[in-house]
Amino acid sequence: MNKNKILTGALVALLVLAGLAFIILSPKRSFNISRREYVKVKDGVVTPGEFTVNFHIDKDGKYSIHAFVSAVDAPGIVTVAEFYDKAGNEIFTVTGAAFDAESAPVELKAGEYRCRFLNLADIKSYKDYLASHAGLKEEVPLDEYIFKDGEWALDYNVEAYNTVGNNASRNGMIIGLIVGLLIVVLLLFLIRDPNAPVKEYDERQVAAKGKAYKYGFYSFLIWFGLAVFASEADVAFPVSTSVLMFLGLLFAAAVMVTVSVMNDAYFRMDEKRGTFTGVLCALAVTNILLGVTHITKGDVFVDGKMTFMGSANLLVGIFTAYLLIILLIKYLLDKREE
Repeated sequence: MNKNKILTGALVALLVLAGLAFIILSPKRSFNISRREYVKVKDGVVTPGEFTVNFHIDKDGKYSIHAFVSAVDAPGIVTVAEFYDKAGNEIFTVTGAAFDAESAPVELKAGEYRCRFLNLADIKSYKDYLASHAGLKEEVPLDEYIFKDGEWALDYNVEAYNTVGNNASRNGMIIGLIVGLLIVVLLLFLIRDPNAPVKEYDERQVAAKGKAYKYGFYSFLIWFGLAVFASEADVAFPVSTSVLMFLGLLFAAAVMVTVSVMNDAYFRMDEKRGTFTGVLCALAVTNILLGVTHITKGDVFVDGKMTFMGSANLLVGIFTAYLLIILLIKYLLDKREE
């Protein structure tokens, strides 16, 4: 059997395996709550001092609770997140000036739960809180100098995932990474033409790629500069911070790819364009189909914001489709000039 056919079959099998692993092993989101509070500290008094959000678990199962508090500038307070069931039993607690923490998988019954966010404005309140919770350890010792007067916009987020066994998210990521690396290795064999007289970029292509990298880098700086300015101006976007950063990376990559393709600097002299284009089509279709599964599950937008886990496949699929369109435009332009 032809070696390229074997490699192509292996690539298709890996794509299918990656898709199945993602669907089966990825945690199933039960709920997501996001809330922005403008926290003010004056003379050691914090406002708001605390607030509570309620959430509902639809069915019995093993869940991981994910809590994170973020701010553009380091806040001068410590925040405590406490999770309780309906009977008042404590499930999970985490503290920090800003944090991104996830509980170990815990068995939860269907029903009502609540999360209490408590803002502490001085070192004494923080030490007293730790002393009243014997099982809570101070992971990173805090200095009294972090506490200060000021005003900060803090984003409070709570999520719960119905896990598939322990460490489902980690296992899914590991499998995805391994499959991704294998796909890259296979691609290197598939798209190379061993009979090509030249097996590298020529000098003109190297110069054009340098220009493409430069434009991509400038695009990256512009995107993140505007994102920082918008954040300082408290401009609200219908996307999470992770999605905003990921869109910036895709935007910079799209600029770089466009300049490279239009200047005949995207493919090496020994690369098979037809094979590469076919693989791109497979990747685009796979990611868009996975994105559609997230749309049907309602994971793309949660509480009015686009989530990274729910939108990543769809965004990658759209980016890959854009690359295919640019390659098609370049092909048609070259045909017209012949």
